[in-house]
Amino acid sequence: MSKRIWGVIYFLCVAGFLVLVANFYRPGYGFTGLIEFGDQFDTTNIAGLHCLVEPGSAGYDGQFYAKLSLDPLLVNPAKASTGIDAPYYRARRIFLSWSAWALGLGHPAWIVQVYALQNVACWLALAWLLTRWFPPLDFNNFARWAGILFSFGLMHSVRASLTDGPALLLVATALVLYEKKKETLASVVLAVAGLMRETSLLGFAALADPAKRTPRDAARLVLRSVLVAAPLACWIIYLQLRLGNSHNAAGVGNFGVPFVAWAQKWASVLPLLGKVHWGWRVVAIQLALTVQAFYFFLHPQPSKPAWRIGAVFAALMFCLGSAVWGGIPGATGRAVLPMLLAFNLVVPRGSRWWMVLLVAGNLSV
Repeated sequence: MSKRIWGVIYFLCVAGFLVLVANFYRPGYGFTGLIEFGDQFDTTNIAGLHCLVEPGSAGYDGQFYAKLSLDPLLVNPAKASTGIDAPYYRARRIFLSWSAWALGLGHPAWIVQVYALQNVACWLALAWLLTRWFPPLDFNNFARWAGILFSFGLMHSVRASLTDGPALLLVATALVLYEKKKETLASVVLAVAGLMRETSLLGFAALADPAKRTPRDAARLVLRSVLVAAPLACWIIYLQLRLGNSHNAAGVGNFGVPFVAWAQKWASVLPLLGKVHWGWRVVAIQLALTVQAFYFFLHPQPSKPAWRIGAVFAALMFCLGSAVWGGIPGATGRAVLPMLLAFNLVVPRGSRWWMVLLVAGNLSV
């Protein structure tokens, strides 16, 4: 097909996404339904802000980051943490709350609306950015472009106003900057991504080129690692000063013995086939993640920055614990989104067998 036709297909995909988002608009509540507030958590600090609260529901994680955006510097720690399950744990991922506060001009009713739509804006920006690698030319490019944008992990981030999608955008931006030889600026972007989601700092693997072995290269790498890690480290110190020793057990279970939680997940999802009509969907997500991860182990290409990112996130995936792998379908699909980006960047083109692998790695669509 011609480039013009593929351009129309890309456009229709974006338009379809926006239609899906528009369906979440509710008169009087705006797009706050995307945040998934639940009435089982204290909703005192969002009272009067016209937020859609789901009755009889615990809501989802996005509600905690949205509440933090009303006081993102924790000027009043007790009030800021009202209705938040784990204030210290959630506040570590603060950047999306900062940007919502700034774009909402400090006006509470505007802040929650902005927060709800930030994932949508980041999705659109990512759709544009990905055309750098996957322009609308053929089905191969389209499969990679759509495989990322309509993956379960990214869709879940948009649906529940989570930090994963925006963090993926920043990791992808840093990779583009690295490819343009703007390594210092790429480090700055990764530092911001670390404030969005801590695991985004693993994107620093892109900067660690094994071909650069001189003492000068090593010194630059160390300095950039400090630049990448320092903002999050400073913010964590600030949180400890503001919240004191109020840390709880949130985050326990995020990591475990390598491969154990992954194997347990397989053992729990395979029996779903034939028992529930949606069982194949959960298995498809699990299979896609497994194909992506093993590809990096079986086809090493350390000279490629995208492969280095994918490999480190593949290693992370197998070290995740039951708290991330657990549930149906679980949070792993969005926790390792940079691995999906890297997978679509490095899988070769050409034979039909590579196309089979590409499709298998994108089964979470």
